[in-house]
Amino acid sequence: MANVLINGKEYDWSSVEIGIDDAPQELKDHIIAIDYEDKENIKPRYGRGNIPIGWTKGKWEGSGKITFTRTGFNILMEWVRSQGKQRISQLPPFPITISYLDDEFNVTVTDKLPSVKMDNPKSKAAEGDEKVDVEIALILLQPIEWGAKA
Repeated sequence: MANVLINGKEYDWSSVEIGIDDAPQELKDHIIAIDYEDKENIKPRYGRGNIPIGWTKGKWEGSGKITFTRTGFNILMEWVRSQGKQRISQLPPFPITISYLDDEFNVTVTDKLPSVKMDNPKSKAAEGDEKVDVEIALILLQPIEWGAKA
């Protein structure tokens, strides 16, 4: 049975906890966004006429991105160098967990990205900017484990 919301309270950014393998604990405080998706490329299959007669399933794909403050990116790069690497793309695949905490019912729902590679860090700074962030592509190598309750 679905949880009944108390006073309409839904999940929000303050209810999200993100874990990145054995990265420094302070790194998670500098994550400002994460998004992730997977799909099985389901397509309608047509025969005579214009109404599908069935469907087919293609290759599984998973992707995402994570955004850090510039300070957080610096912490990430220190961690990368502590492992003898120079670029984030050189790290071996690692897991990322995203937990959604429900304080009212003391329930945690967790999405797990079991095998992730990072690549393509992007940053931009311009006159007048009040913040500098770094966005990194997430390459998912295994399907997302959606919504496990802890």
